[in-house]
Amino acid sequence: MENEIDEKLFEFILTNVKLTLPENSNINEELIKLYINKTCKDIMIKTNRNKFPIDLKYLVIDMLSDMFSISIEETKANNNEAIQSMSEQGRSVTFGSSDVIKTKLNLMYQQKLNDNERLINRYKLLYKTGCGRDEKN
Repeated sequence: MENEIDEKLFEFILTNVKLTLPENSNINEELIKLYINKTCKDIMIKTNRNKFPIDLKYLVIDMLSDMFSISIEETKANNNEAIQSMSEQGRSVTFGSSDVIKTKLNLMYQQKLNDNERLINRYKLLYKTGCGRDEKN
């Protein structure tokens, strides 16, 4: 996303999302980076821009920190392991994490994006251009 969001802004968002998470959270940094990229790209699509609007950086931080905090609390509350495979003669059972966590995270992300639709639409351009107001963000 080198043309869409500059590295300094990306690091600012990443640092602040990690700062807002509880100390004992074990969320993978790559997962946070993925959701930052995804959020910025979705906002750019919704606002019809080629570059991420800098004014929405705190919105991204709030959305992701809320989403990950809720995810951490639900993970602590539930034992999210499920039976992945089972065999009868060998009597072996394989446990692993279910896809429920991934699905919940994606649904929470979509809900956060929908909740902030009105704010995001304030930055919407009528035409996608590579110059003028779009260059300035």
